[in-house]
Amino acid sequence: MAAMLAAGLWATRLGTRSMLTLLCATVVGITAGAALGAQHETFTLAEQITAASAVVLGFLVMVASTPRVPATASLVALFCLFHGYVHAAETPDQYWQSAFTGGFVLSMLTLQVLGAAIALLLSRRTMIVRNAGACCAVAGLIALLLTN
Repeated sequence: MAAMLAAGLWATRLGTRSMLTLLCATVVGITAGAALGAQHETFTLAEQITAASAVVLGFLVMVASTPRVPATASLVALFCLFHGYVHAAETPDQYWQSAFTGGFVLSMLTLQVLGAAIALLLSRRTMIVRNAGACCAVAGLIALLLTN
């Protein structure tokens, strides 16, 4: 959750038109990762990379990084690949994989849009947005420590 909120917070620095690119990168990354996870491919560090994504994205929000769209979309797609993989690999056998994947794609997009909405509402209060990024990074750090 922290990584997707941070991605949404960070997306507001891209501008309105480019936010759509970031949302598309999210869908592509999650879907590709879910396809790998459903095939039971093995990524040994997938959970650690997923947790680290919250640290990295939260840090980028905290330092108010001004991203370039291709680099941002690539980074988010890569992180989402691991998010999609982890979720699909943990899908219980009794669930329909496509419906489960659709549900977490929708959830991740909703979290990103929520992060973007928060950042837009607080656009004049940059310290609050930066602190929200720091909170996402700390949540990711805690998750990273708990995955070991």
